[in-house]
Amino acid sequence: MNRTYKRVPTRFGPDVRFEVEAIPFRATQTTELERLKEQLLWQLLKQTSAPEQNVLLRRAANEAAALAWATLFPLLFFPTLLEEKARTALTQAQKQERVRRHSLDLLGRPYETGHEHDGIVSVLAYRAGKPFARAKKICPRKRLPV
Repeated sequence: MNRTYKRVPTRFGPDVRFEVEAIPFRATQTTELERLKEQLLWQLLKQTSAPEQNVLLRRAANEAAALAWATLFPLLFFPTLLEEKARTALTQAQKQERVRRHSLDLLGRPYETGHEHDGIVSVLAYRAGKPFARAKKICPRKRLPV
């Protein structure tokens, strides 16, 4: 043991007591928020015709509900948050679809033989925004020209 070891006496201050306010019970608001979310989501889903937008709108509704729940008045803020999130999600999906279509034009389209897709990609030469000739075929498994 170290020779400079010195025992320090323990002293505790006086007991401190404080009041804790109870948080209001929000279970009724939770069920009302869920009902409102389902009702507004149903209206949005009826307006859309593309089935792939179903997932986007459900995700937007969940995000809007989470954000609304963090406010003092979730039922008041939720409809506006849902509208904003849904608009953002649909706009993003449209942008992704445009980029995907443009990328297919740039990189090539699946090369199909008969009725089945054989995994060979036909690379298109590209000029002035329009494909004009097939340059070569590439096998994606071997990464070698076919």
